Amino acid sequence: MKQKIIFLIIISLVIGLTAGCISPINDTLKYPDSEEIPLKEINEDMLSEVLPLDGYIKTYITDDNKDTIFNWYEKEMADRDWKTVTEEDETLVFNKNGEFFTITILTTDELELTNYIEKHLIITVGLQTQPIF
Repeated sequence: MKQKIIFLIIISLVIGLTAGCISPINDTLKYPDSEEIPLKEINEDMLSEVLPLDGYIKTYITDDNKDTIFNWYEKEMADRDWKTVTEEDETLVFNKNGEFFTITILTTDELELTNYIEKHLIITVGLQTQPIF
């Protein structure tokens, strides 16, 4: 239940901050030395409830801390002309040409991902500013 609540809050924040719908964008970045994990490892039932939209979502696991991850994404996105529009405790939102790209970082402990102890989960979401409905 805790996993579901945390994930619902994150998805609500992402959608609320960008007021857009999820759609693929090509200018995305994989954090160095991170391991991509399937969304179904997080919780397939939970994902089907909170992510009914088509979208471009990737999840990665890394040993690095949140500040190191945020600093890397801020530099790399700036180098690609993306502007930081929001920086919260767990979330970065970037904008470029009316599209948004969101990075959310959680600890694996928060999501009770027992296969990945004491690591950070990076969730990337590509968004556009078109209405959801």
